[in-house]
Amino acid sequence: MRAFPVPQGGSGGVSQDEVNTTAEAFASVFDARRVAGGGVLGGSPGLTTHLVLQTTDGKVQIGSLGDGNVVEIYTTGADFLAGNIKSRLFLSDGEIHVEDGLSAGSVITTSRGIGGASGNQDGSNESPMPLAPQAFAGRQFFLFAFRNSSGGDGTNRGEVYAGTFAVAARVWLYNGAGTTIVDGPYDLPPYTVQTMLTNANSEFQVVATQDVATGVAAAMSVTAPRFYDMRLVPPPATELMGQNRNGRLSALYDNTIFYWYRRNGEMGRVTVSPGSPVSIYTGTINELGDVFDINSAPTPATGGTFTLTVNGETTTSIPFDATSAQVAAALAGLASYGADDFKVYMARGDQMSDANAYMRIECLGALERVSGSPSIDTAGLVGAPHGLNVKQQGNQAANAGSDADYGSNGATLWLGTGPGSCLSGADGQGLEASYFQDPATFAQEIALPLAAQTSNSGRTSGVAFWSRYEGQVKLYREDGSLYATLNLTRSNAVNHAYDQLHPAAASIVFNTANGEWPGGKAVANVPVGCVLNTEENQNIVPNGIRTDADEIVMLGVTKDATRAEFRADEARINRRRVIAEDGTESWGQT
Repeated sequence: MRAFPVPQGGSGGVSQDEVNTTAEAFASVFDARRVAGGGVLGGSPGLTTHLVLQTTDGKVQIGSLGDGNVVEIYTTGADFLAGNIKSRLFLSDGEIHVEDGLSAGSVITTSRGIGGASGNQDGSNESPMPLAPQAFAGRQFFLFAFRNSSGGDGTNRGEVYAGTFAVAARVWLYNGAGTTIVDGPYDLPPYTVQTMLTNANSEFQVVATQDVATGVAAAMSVTAPRFYDMRLVPPPATELMGQNRNGRLSALYDNTIFYWYRRNGEMGRVTVSPGSPVSIYTGTINELGDVFDINSAPTPATGGTFTLTVNGETTTSIPFDATSAQVAAALAGLASYGADDFKVYMARGDQMSDANAYMRIECLGALERVSGSPSIDTAGLVGAPHGLNVKQQGNQAANAGSDADYGSNGATLWLGTGPGSCLSGADGQGLEASYFQDPATFAQEIALPLAAQTSNSGRTSGVAFWSRYEGQVKLYREDGSLYATLNLTRSNAVNHAYDQLHPAAASIVFNTANGEWPGGKAVANVPVGCVLNTEENQNIVPNGIRTDADEIVMLGVTKDATRAEFRADEARINRRRVIAEDGTESWGQT
């Protein structure tokens, strides 16, 4: 396991004791105290204090997430600490507000929750930067500067922004391996933003002694900044979900295993270490070969044996009521393979004699050692035979670089043995790249204050949602009228709990038939993540920030009165509590 980088010496004579960035920093990634008032764990990052990380036009455009929302805006962190309010607003639910005269380090507080972005432009070049909520603060971040970030003052100047909240911090920019300081250290007072410079199109780490928010931008030359990939970077997590478009996965510790589950039913596994991020493109080697299930009938077999064949090799006889350990032992006994070549576990039930049992078998075929045509021979069983279903074959990440429109099938969940960070590359039109979030930060009401003109492509004008659960999302315009209702669905059937790891997703294009999006909010009956593609916002919202097919991660809140409640049934399948208008209750599969 690789430890956190511990800076030694350098500017300011920092000592190891001053910068204890090992276990303390790791703990802060998951520390709920940093989001007092119900932030991450409450699904309400939009309710926490927000920081402006970067703006060139001084504009911030926000959307309100509740009636009677008291929003206070402070020009600087010093003004915030002194109580010098620039603007005090009283906003209604879904109301959009544009504020001028702000800069990096401006502070915004809210009583009901907000979401929004700051404006950045230089001539025809523009890109919004999402506001940084305190819910996304942490002490260590991975980020990937994947283009136009090799350094200098030409067109390839990459910038990283680190902003403090209530506590001062010392901040460094490291290379991806955590072995070399690229920029810093910088001593930042409370509510201050520091710009640091990258020196390569590569992975980097931001390390701080106290919680900071982090953002990144590319092509930020001094003379003509282009604002490529101007994104908010969430802290690492063991669970990540987002839109996989030419993604790159980083990990905090050596040999971290991440499983991925895509909405279209595909799954995979990769191993990641600091300094060696994994690019998830079409054709990327997947450490899983074939994946298949063995299932029993509603009235299962009562005796006898069966065998399995993998790559032409057949196991010894396996009892009808086998456990996962017995099947794993039989596969490990194949002449060409061993225990490390298979992962076997019960997806439903405890053994194969249980009714409707499902056993999952994953062939670990990173080097094509295990792949191809698994089959089952049930001639020796007494009663109803077991069945075999091949979930997927081969060992490539088949759909990894697709979904240029940020369509539903690209929604992906990552589950890791340690914390990681995942960047999704820009869609097929814009110049942004959105990071995956911990689903614990997902919300049920999302601010969508940036407007979008009509287009025939989701990569230009549209909005995409994803969730751990199936459900529904309603889009409401600023005036409260309903724009559209979207159903969050999976493309795979749910036969057992592991099938629910594949995200549910929905998306819509703001095309001529649907009409332009004037700005507003989204309301979901399950927690959702969201990316908004916004075209020409400034032509719809008066004095609004400039956008040009920019994909932006949008955040929100979850209100106690409408918070979704989930329970697992006896088969470990999640169900959501539904209360009808007449007060009757039911638990629907989700």
